[in-house]
Amino acid sequence: MPVASNSDIELIHYASIALKEIYRDGYWYKKSGVIVSEIVPDNQVQLDLLDTVDRDKHARLMGVIDGLTDRFGRSKVRIATQGVDNTWMLKSDFKSPCYTTRIDEIQKVYVR
Repeated sequence: MPVASNSDIELIHYASIALKEIYRDGYWYKKSGVIVSEIVPDNQVQLDLLDTVDRDKHARLMGVIDGLTDRFGRSKVRIATQGVDNTWMLKSDFKSPCYTTRIDEIQKVYVR
């Protein structure tokens, strides 16, 4: 990516470009992930002189999407290019509990 970004819109845009580069008809594909590196704070991003992305607009939109996700749950609101097919959902059969970040996953102890 030419400029560091935390916008789902921009990340999905570049992921789509990468997929179009590597996709070949007739081959089987598996789900993959993205490695994030060189993380910097929002106020320390080195912008490109020719950057045309309205970052304030993306930030406001992502704030609204995050608020709706908090209110209605995951996968209720998404970017249109993500589609509606749930067959690629993350398999979390062996996921570690989130005791420290999710109040509903705190261990309960009953004493009799």
